[in-house]
Amino acid sequence: MFTAIALAQPVWAWQQAPSTRPANATIIGRYEYRDRELAAHLNLRADHSFEYGVDGLDAPVEGEEQLHMLVKGIWRFADFGTIALTNAPTAPPSFRQTSAVRDPKVRAAFTIVATDGKPVENLGVLTDGGGSGQLNMISDEGWTIPLLHGWNTDDGEKGSPTKLPQSWEIVRSSDNLTLAKVALSPSGPNRFTFSYTRSAIEPFTLAARPADGEPETMEVELGTASITMRKAAK
Repeated sequence: MFTAIALAQPVWAWQQAPSTRPANATIIGRYEYRDRELAAHLNLRADHSFEYGVDGLDAPVEGEEQLHMLVKGIWRFADFGTIALTNAPTAPPSFRQTSAVRDPKVRAAFTIVATDGKPVENLGVLTDGGGSGQLNMISDEGWTIPLLHGWNTDDGEKGSPTKLPQSWEIVRSSDNLTLAKVALSPSGPNRFTFSYTRSAIEPFTLAARPADGEPETMEVELGTASITMRKAAK
């Protein structure tokens, strides 16, 4: 719906060439964008607080909700002339182990139970030893390594024994916060349950910057693209 307002240059491309940091006084103010499909605003205040809002004006596609986003937090200068919009610092979540047992039916497994009953999102697991070393996003509120491979892999064919990692590290992907790290051993517990009370506000960081060659404008991240807003008349 919004391809008309998205810039051809994605946000990551902003960091290909350094930019000069603007003076505070030149960027403080309210920036706005509006067309037939979208209305957006960004308030950058002298006390380094901000408000960023985006609203869809078209009727939503059947089965989808009307676009509405409103975030508040603090802004600061970052690398390459960009401005980081963040709600940090936030209170950390509560994440505690509630059980640890030996289960001969799996190589290893864990389950995460959210105290608010909502689906677990933005959590991942890092494995040490026998794993890829990459952050694997958690789905279905848990992670299981079966006793045997169910498909052909680099370290074993279908039906061959899986490997036990040395440890599991559970991470909140939005800010790389480690919630738990569990050591695993061949004779110790291999099935764990965790209770998860998420932060009241999940962390985020968005990017903004003065648009190149366009005074009184601000380019602000929206998904994988951005919106160029113009400073409102005083």
